[in-house]
Amino acid sequence: MTQSWAPVFRNSHQPDKFGFLNGLKLDYLDYAYKINKLAYGHAVGENKLEFEIKNLTEGEGRRVLAKLEYTPVTGKTQSCSKPVFIPALKSSKVALNYRIAKAGPGKLCLSLEDPENHKVYLMKTMYFTGTEK
Repeated sequence: MTQSWAPVFRNSHQPDKFGFLNGLKLDYLDYAYKINKLAYGHAVGENKLEFEIKNLTEGEGRRVLAKLEYTPVTGKTQSCSKPVFIPALKSSKVALNYRIAKAGPGKLCLSLEDPENHKVYLMKTMYFTGTEK
């Protein structure tokens, strides 16, 4: 059951004036993931973002697409992605590579997406300053 505010004419304690939304398919598994052990490099050159994705749902495992975008303050955005299968109530380790061309501020944006339904389950953004080796 999903409830929503509806106008009632005296006060909000009139359940007989409340309505219902019917016919909606609600997927409560949209936010059933957790990112653990996140680590990333910020030195000029090749770097790696490593993390674990935990599937908090029971039943079947789920397939997600782990996507990473690296955006320097000046320069071109890089992106990469990797399909990941996460068994029910288990974790999967993931590593995504990116390259920092020169020292300076940058941003990493990690997202977990459902490749079939185009849903974004989780998004995490990290800001940092790239350093010389």
